[in-house]
Formats: sequence, structure tokens, C-alpha cells
Amino acid sequence: MKSKPIKHILDGLGKAAHPLNFPPEQLENFVAAGYVPQRKQLEFHAAARLCDRPDGPSQIGFGGARGPGKSHASFAQLALDDCRRIPGLKALYLRLSAKQGREQSDDLRRVVLKRVPHHYIRAESLVTFPNESRIVIGKKVMLRQSRKSFNPANPDTDSYCPRV
Repeated sequence: MKSKPIKHILDGLGKAAHPLNFPPEQLENFVAAGYVPQRKQLEFHAAARLCDRPDGPSQIGFGGARGPGKSHASFAQLALDDCRRIPGLKALYLRLSAKQGREQSDDLRRVVLKRVPHHYIRAESLVTFPNESRIVIGKKVMLRQSRKSFNPANPDTDSYCPRV
């Protein structure tokens, strides 16, 4: 089976993103990194950008059965869009267990950030970017213990905009 030509994929991606009012620069960030979101992921990414608006949502529900790309989409949103466009952003990527989060994030990092300059410090569960943005990988109990997290839409606040 032959793969679809890149131009055909990008045309289809643009057509799918248009009715969602997808910001062009967000799509450019994804395409430059080699990330081509599925339809459900596109809807999630469009909703994530709505969190940036003062009147936008503070939470996004993105559920479903195992396998539709929820973790991939949430990590891609943080790493390919939020952290690259907001210098100095500190974001949390949380999993039920620290080991699961660390292992999965290492796999996701290798795939999602293959074309993106970054530095991964496994011992600290930290992904850093040249603009001083970073993703801290941890377990959900960290959020309860710290009672403080970060909203990518407004890094100066103590609120959290869950994206999964």
C-alpha cells in the first residue's frame, strides 16, 4: 500500500481544521514538527486554544476508549504549541503513577519532539525548550500535594487548565 503524498495529507488537515477556527500558527507548529493530528485530536487542540481567551473554558474533557490518541494529543499540545509559543511556561504533564508518566513521556517525547529542539532530563522528569519553557512530568498526587499548578493560558496565575 502506498502512503498518501504529504501535500494531500496537509490539504486534508487544513480542510479539517478550518471549520474548527483552528489558528493557522497552531497548525504550522504541528506541521513543522511532523505531527498530523487525527480529527478528534484537532477538536481537542482547537478547544485547548480557547482556554487562552479570557472568556474561554477552564477545562477540556477528552475521554474515550484506549487508543484514540488522548495522551499523544495532550503531550503534543503542551510541547508543540503551548511551550513553543509562551516563553518561560512551566506546565505539568500528569499521569496516575510517576513511573508510568516517565516511561510514557519518554516514548512520546521521542516521537512528538523528533524535529523540535529540546532537552530531556530523565532523572528530574523534565523537558526543557530553548525559550525556557518546560514540562514537568509527575503523578497526580503531586497536584494535590502542591495545591499549585500552572495554566498555559496565563502562566502568572495559580489555576490549572486540565487538557486531558
